[in-house]
Formats: sequence, C-alpha cells, structure tokens
Amino acid sequence: MLYTIQWFIYLLSNPIALSIFTENVFCLSETEITDLMQRTFFIVGFSSFIQAKFGHYTQVQMVLPVLG
Repeated sequence: MLYTIQWFIYLLSNPIALSIFTENVFCLSETEITDLMQRTFFIVGFSSFIQAKFGHYTQVQMVLPVLG
C-alpha cells in the first residue's frame, strides 16, 4: 500500500514540475501553462488507466538462454 501512495505522489508531482520547468524555459503565459497542465494530467491519467487495465494482465514471456 505504501508503494501505491508513493507512486501516486510521483505521478502527480512529475507533471507539476514539468510545467514549472517549461514555463521558465519557453516564457509561456499562465493560460498556456494551465492548458499544458490539463493535457499532461489527462495523458498521465489515461496512460495509467490503460496500464492498469491491460498492462498487468498481459503475460510477459522471456526466453532465457539454455546454459549447458
């Protein structure tokens, strides 16, 4: 449970830090930063939903070399 909360905080803080960094580098207005944050949160939320829905159910098969 602690790892889930830690991952949730990481996913929320990453778009916020990205928006602050982007604002300083490209000198964007507050409206543009707001739009960027909204799109970023939507994309992060959508990709997290796709990962939770399909990513954990898909079996990953690794082919290990046979040591002999």
